[in-house]
Amino acid sequence: MNAQLGFNKQKTETLLFRENMLIPLYAIITGLISACISIGVNYINVDSSTWITAFTLAALFVLCILVFVKKVVRIEIENHYS
Repeated sequence: MNAQLGFNKQKTETLLFRENMLIPLYAIITGLISACISIGVNYINVDSSTWITAFTLAALFVLCILVFVKKVVRIEIENHYS
């Protein structure tokens, strides 16, 4: 169907990837902001190793989402692209 609309395979893959990244990244960002708000005024009392661990885990989650979404989009393009 996408080929009939004038989109080539690469353009369709790019659009699907962009669309499917929005919600997971929004969820991670919302979680990080909520966690920082829950700390409140005690930012100073949080150890630097805890901050490093939190940022490392957040980066790992984003990387996992990038890999997963890219894989799912490629599978969908291969299976349903006419």
